Amino acid sequence: MRSSTKWRLSDRAGGWLGWASVGMLLAVCLSTSPLSAQGVDESEKIALYLDRVVALERTLADPTDLWVTKADLERVNDFVLKPEGACLGSLCIPVAGDSRETLLVERGGESWLNLTGFARKVGQEFVAESDPAVWSFGPIPAVRSALTKTAIAPDFALENRDGETVRLSDHRGKKVLILTWASW
Repeated sequence: MRSSTKWRLSDRAGGWLGWASVGMLLAVCLSTSPLSAQGVDESEKIALYLDRVVALERTLADPTDLWVTKADLERVNDFVLKPEGACLGSLCIPVAGDSRETLLVERGGESWLNLTGFARKVGQEFVAESDPAVWSFGPIPAVRSALTKTAIAPDFALENRDGETVRLSDHRGKKVLILTWASW
């Protein structure tokens, strides 16, 4: 159990400031920040996706959605903002224009993407916890289905039982069943 005095700030007179005072001090500091005037929240938030834990130092202040910068979007899920939309390889999802929900805004000369709105648009499941501020995102269905539709096995060569070299590319265009086995 943590001692409550460990988590308090000492004032100059040697006394302890309570959490209400700390909250007021933080509110004053944040309200005088140039970023807070633009609606930027500088409290740390965490985004979880696949095997990644991404600390987000700046987001747009929004009680229900998670707004991230272009750089953070790429850190979270590898999507890159381009003129045609949010793109992952050849898969591009429009984020500007006539969407039912605004997904892209400009604040202070910087582009911000509504990551939770984007998840809703692509059918990606997510959950959020407010304290601590953590968003966990499931797999993106469009990415998963694109991989299974276009996945091509890499070419390889093995010897068969007769000692002849057989290449997978020799059977290109045909259905091939590959069986593997390992002794460990």
